[in-house]
Amino acid sequence: MITIRAMTDVTTDVAERVAWQRERIALDPGLLDLLQTRRAEMLAALLSGARVYGVNTGTGYLAGADVDEADLLHHQRNLLLGRAVGSPPWLSIGEARAVLVARLTGFLSGHAGVTPELCLFLADRLNDDFVPAIPRHSVGSSGEVLPLAHAFQTFIGAGHVLAPDGSTITAKQALEQRSVAPYEPQGKEGIALLAGAPAAIALALA
Repeated sequence: MITIRAMTDVTTDVAERVAWQRERIALDPGLLDLLQTRRAEMLAALLSGARVYGVNTGTGYLAGADVDEADLLHHQRNLLLGRAVGSPPWLSIGEARAVLVARLTGFLSGHAGVTPELCLFLADRLNDDFVPAIPRHSVGSSGEVLPLAHAFQTFIGAGHVLAPDGSTITAKQALEQRSVAPYEPQGKEGIALLAGAPAAIALALA
């Protein structure tokens, strides 16, 4: 078991051990406290009336459109579901696990403003070998939005995950097999899951 106390604890060696050797990880309580503090700061910014891209606004062409307060959580969910439009070939099991490791590591500074619960969910899915089916190919204009949508829609029970033999089962089935309830993305978490380039990092590690 590898205990992570800060983002900098996830070295290249640690990332490879977790992704390919399936070593288990635990997030230190002090790190979770930091994440909660950063989350509170992000929520305070929202309560102040600040417009935050992809959180209380649309994205891309619709960035100028405001999202009603009652629809904020539904908006985060839709960001994942509406962009998962890829197809096989999938990343290998090790590569897909490396995407989860890179995504989690990026959240551990607290700057993304996600909840500690999302980080724990990510860590738990690495520990129980929940491996999203992630398309190997994307389209250049969208960065990694397409593969990341495939990766993280599985957390809410949509899409597919890889079985040990490389076949796929539905994410809903995989969560049920683990007696895990689908994750409900909170404010900002949908857009945070789609941001950045964790798949590029994962492939660089491969």
